[in-house]
Amino acid sequence: MKNSILYLVLVLCGVCAVSCASRKQKINYTQQSVLITPGMSKQDVIDIMGYPGNNQFNGNNEAWQYHRNGFWQGYDKIFIVWFYKGYVTGLTTYDMPTTGAAVYKSIRWEERPDDIIEIRHR
Repeated sequence: MKNSILYLVLVLCGVCAVSCASRKQKINYTQQSVLITPGMSKQDVIDIMGYPGNNQFNGNNEAWQYHRNGFWQGYDKIFIVWFYKGYVTGLTTYDMPTTGAAVYKSIRWEERPDDIIEIRHR
């Protein structure tokens, strides 16, 4: 009886260890967003933040939205990465009441940062 209980405990510990090791690490948008700088390309942003949960267009302007679940805080944080002609012009955030799912608002284009007209790499 003791051997079967010990065996069961060892199997459960092994299953837990394997499941924890194979779990995909979630991106922490709060930490990653500080790496976004004006002039970055879309691919640079994807490399840092992953693919957006929502994207919207307006002419040469584009806005990508990322969702961070804030269940314990009572609100979710939404990160908006703004692009003009494919390059980052800025990043803003807003809070939404926690709903348990990613909910994005319509972009207000008058809130976007100034456009970058020319980027020179040295």
